[in-house]
Amino acid sequence: MLLIFQIFPERERNAAIGIYSLGVIISPAFGPVIGGVLIDTFDWRVVFVATTPLAALAIPLGLAFLPRRPSAAARPKLDWQGLALVIGALALTLQGLAHGAREGWDDGGTALRLFGAAATGLAFLAWESGHPFPVLNLKLFARPAFSLAALVIFATGVAVYGSTYLVPLFVQLVQHYSPTGAGEILLPAGVAMALCFPLAGRLSDRIDARILLAAGVLMFAASMWLLSDVAVVTPFAAMAFAVALSRTGIATVMPAANASAMRQAPDMLASAAPAATFLTQTGGALGVA
Repeated sequence: MLLIFQIFPERERNAAIGIYSLGVIISPAFGPVIGGVLIDTFDWRVVFVATTPLAALAIPLGLAFLPRRPSAAARPKLDWQGLALVIGALALTLQGLAHGAREGWDDGGTALRLFGAAATGLAFLAWESGHPFPVLNLKLFARPAFSLAALVIFATGVAVYGSTYLVPLFVQLVQHYSPTGAGEILLPAGVAMALCFPLAGRLSDRIDARILLAAGVLMFAASMWLLSDVAVVTPFAAMAFAVALSRTGIATVMPAANASAMRQAPDMLASAAPAATFLTQTGGALGVA
């Protein structure tokens, strides 16, 4: 995201962000399809090494094409303490949610984890507020427009990863689909995202971002309303349509939300870009939990 804002002129940024967002979000759409085929064809363990060729290809491409950091540029030290605190807070939160669902919300272990997460989170905020080079720059959230865009980004992460986890689980455990069949439920959604992300990015250059955000949220809400009534007898086409509608909504929201967030911090892009990524991934982890 930071490189996009540094390299592309303003009139081309939203289109570039649309393509970038496509790369980020298309994996939850097509990953289950590929994973299901691999599991049915070979073994479930193969999914843990299936991405190795992609990583092996990405490293030399990154070295060849990504711009190099100027050797004279200042290199602030990494905020190791802040990083450790935020990892601890998220880990305790996720463990607390999982433990509470399994052992009960009045269990002592659940309370200990969630209170520990709250304490670690407060310590993280206190540390970051006084650090000269924080891992998450809290000054960004003093800007109301950035905070609202950040909330949309976070909610999008919750929505896309949470629903991507639940839908294949439902069709396998309740409707008794194979792993490949469960992946195929998400295939139309992947096609919808592949078409909508670049289009939404270009529209963001021409249309008020608020219109796109509202349209995307409405589409996602409609899809969740359709999915709220699924049952054993719900047909494949109905499930696939509802999921595809949700992904169309997400594809409409994400480029506009990311571009809006970045526009609110032109003087803090080096902090705003990783903050947006952090919110997406954190929302995804909490959405699954």
